[in-house]
Amino acid sequence: MLKRLIYLACLLAFIAVSSLAQQTKRAMTPADILRVANVGDAQISPDGNWVVYTVSTVEADGTRSAIWIARVVSDTSQTALDAARPAARRNAATQLLSSGWNATNPRWSPDSKRIA
Repeated sequence: MLKRLIYLACLLAFIAVSSLAQQTKRAMTPADILRVANVGDAQISPDGNWVVYTVSTVEADGTRSAIWIARVVSDTSQTALDAARPAARRNAATQLLSSGWNATNPRWSPDSKRIA
């Protein structure tokens, strides 16, 4: 009898929580879609250590695109500088240009040292 009561209480709690979660959902609006950042045009460096990509957002006066760079996570050995920094910071993406620029179509130089 006690098992049934506990089972019933758990079932009712699950139903109550799931109904609350459904009440908070709403349909996506055009304004929601405009707030989504679009990531694209990813280019892996020839040496395979980096990826550069664009992030486009809609602003009041049009679309803005920024170029970001991130280190490709791999099992290769770390340098002394890398070991001193936390892993999350070492592999974090970095915006290459200030927000005033509108840059697209990044391309790597053959030696992986420059982005055009």
